Amino acid sequence: MTDLPFDQRPLVVALVGSNGAGKTTFYHTHLQPAGLRFVNADVLARELDLEPYAAAKVANAVRRELVQQRESFVFETVFSDPVGDKLAFLQEAMTAGYAVVLCFIGISGPKTSEQRVAMRVSQGGHDVPTDKLRSRYRQATKTPSVHIVR
Repeated sequence: MTDLPFDQRPLVVALVGSNGAGKTTFYHTHLQPAGLRFVNADVLARELDLEPYAAAKVANAVRRELVQQRESFVFETVFSDPVGDKLAFLQEAMTAGYAVVLCFIGISGPKTSEQRVAMRVSQGGHDVPTDKLRSRYRQATKTPSVHIVR
């Protein structure tokens, strides 16, 4: 049997899950040791003193720049954008020659999301309104299965 050629494509890993699922923790535990860069809007908001939506725009720009530079990276998403921007971005990355990996980080339900976000806030992290947590939980669990089969 002959060995398959090593995949030389740049890699983008999308960590998908609802708020509080553990996407950032998963990155730090499993992907950061591999040297993969993490594009995280929450980190950008803290480091650059930006509002969440401004930080999200900066993160979008950074992701697009990394694709132009053909660099591998990781980002996280709850797939909550109504126009499908993140899915479109992943498709663009694939078209640009990237290997795209979706890693779904699941939790048992929206109540777990609420509890984990409350714990994060108690440790100085950012809050998310309860109504958004519930809608994002539904969206995060629905979107990957709907669009992966494309």
